[in-house]
Amino acid sequence: MTDTQLERGPALSLLAETSVQSFESTVEYLEWLYGRRIDDRADPSSLEWLNRLIKSGARGHGHIDNEMHVEVLGNTLSETELAKFLSAYYWGSNYGFNKKVLPETLRATDNDWYREYIKGIIREENTPSSHWGIFKRFMESLDFDLGEMPESAQEFVAKNSAGYQAELGHAIGYALAVEVESDFQLSLISLPLLERYPEKTAETLFFDIHLDSSGEEEHARATCETVEKLLAAGEVSRADIEAGFTQAILDTRDFMLAMLHEVKG
Repeated sequence: MTDTQLERGPALSLLAETSVQSFESTVEYLEWLYGRRIDDRADPSSLEWLNRLIKSGARGHGHIDNEMHVEVLGNTLSETELAKFLSAYYWGSNYGFNKKVLPETLRATDNDWYREYIKGIIREENTPSSHWGIFKRFMESLDFDLGEMPESAQEFVAKNSAGYQAELGHAIGYALAVEVESDFQLSLISLPLLERYPEKTAETLFFDIHLDSSGEEEHARATCETVEKLLAAGEVSRADIEAGFTQAILDTRDFMLAMLHEVKG
């Protein structure tokens, strides 16, 4: 399947679902979307506390309804501002994650279970081709300039690297939050793009790959599987996992707010 061979998939289905909803504010829309993408999914773990962490761990940190999310989902950015946002998102969450964070983590860790987990994420991030490459081609189809990696993305990649390469319990908790949060964030990015650029956005596989149940949702399940193995072996603690999860949410929130400053600056 090529980037453009796409029938109605998860992204267009989500747009159709939201079109029949009515929200009094973008914040209410964000809360509904988080509930739909995260709360409503099947529990990925056999551990009740881990399922609770997945569904509520992002709440109470000013992240779900941060100002950048409000601007994006509210579709209030100018085309120039949107291009700046997508460029920073590309450099931080796509190119930087795939070309720096994951390979450096693989080289840095010697835990067999964590190594296999990271290898699995790398394989998925390159199926059917590199996801950062698919997103780059999407940006080019919109005539958006990728430019150079902005400071916000540089800082985010550095924080991601530190998170993924931290003490093992913290690291796997951090990775879990990244996979959980990505589903929500990609959903809120895809919706205004489908409204503004319906044909180009529907043509790219990028959003459907990640919003499909085999995407970020499956990543979260695989991460939980690794977490449970490490817990059973006594190699990690619940406290470290929870701390890592929270740190990833805070780092992502701060990335969004730093992008807002660049976009509006």
